Amino acid sequence: NDLKQQGIKSRSLAVSHAFHSSLMDPILGPFHQYAAKMDYQKTSIPLISNLNGKAITELTPEYWRNHIRQPVCYQQGFNKLLEMGCTTFMEIGPQPILLNMSKRSCENAADFQWLASLSGKKDPETFYQSLEKIYHPFAQKLFTSEH
Repeated sequence: NDLKQQGIKSRSLAVSHAFHSSLMDPILGPFHQYAAKMDYQKTSIPLISNLNGKAITELTPEYWRNHIRQPVCYQQGFNKLLEMGCTTFMEIGPQPILLNMSKRSCENAADFQWLASLSGKKDPETFYQSLEKIYHPFAQKLFTSEH
């Protein structure tokens, strides 16, 4: 209600856990210990961090630990993708919640391709159709160009 009074649009999320809150503090130590067992490599393409909206190429146990408690900076990350010239967005997840949120925040949403990976009963079909939309132009160009 306070946000509405300030003219800030918001929507409550129905979640099963108190992600990013102090209620997650008891698992931070064990989570960090488990994450430290992983073998981390530099990424070959940048990952846009939800911690700060910046492109990163190195992940660490600390990064994942911080991801549990720090606020999600989703809009900053989405803005970074736009700044980088991205025009196709595919949400990998059970519902296209972030995809729809991104569309609403983008003034020229019709200029971009918005793809879901899952959509309920037709999950495999949705996923394959989205992959086709991404890769078909590249495959068509590859197979029609002279070598």
